[in-house]
Order: sequence, then structure tokens, then C-alpha cells
Amino acid sequence: MGKGYISELAGQGKQLNIAGDPFICKAVGKDTANEWSLFEATALPGSVLPDHKHEGFDEAFYILEGELEMSVEGEKVTAPAGYLLTFSAERYAGIRTQSRRQQGI
Repeated sequence: MGKGYISELAGQGKQLNIAGDPFICKAVGKDTANEWSLFEATALPGSVLPDHKHEGFDEAFYILEGELEMSVEGEKVTAPAGYLLTFSAERYAGIRTQSRRQQGI
């Protein structure tokens, strides 16, 4: 972890494109001894991230603005702003935006 902490403003970090949506790496495995990662993301109107799972790490989503339709193991969850959803590595999960506005994750 280098200096022992991570300090970044909104919008700072490595820019990625995942399934057509902009993601920013705030902290990744190499920064945290492979214990956790954190991304800032924007789900664009009509975005779909199909159900998938990640081997070796759990996931958490905190909805900053808007509303997402999420699924975990086939169970649909409507996640408004302020909603936190966490799930373990072996779970299949996906995201869909129904709104015409972009959503902050």
C-alpha cells in the first residue's frame, strides 16, 4: 500500500470502461494486499451488466444517485439512492438501469 493510505478526490483514479459504463479504480488489490477494491462508477441509461461472479473477492454496491435494478442469485432488488447491497464471491449478480438518467454507484 505504499504510504499506508489512499487519498483521492471524486473522478481521480485509473479510468476504465466496463460493459460500456465509465468506472474509476479508486483502490485495487495491489493497493490493499488483495483484501479489497473500490470503484467509482456511472451506470448509463439502458446499461446492463449480466449476471456474473468474481472468484476470490466479495462485492458491495452503494447507490449514490438514481436507482438500479440489481439481481443476486436471480432475486431482483430495486436499489434507490442510499441503498447498500453486499454479496459474497460465489454469488452471481448483475445490474440493469431502467432510468433515462445516468446513475451514480
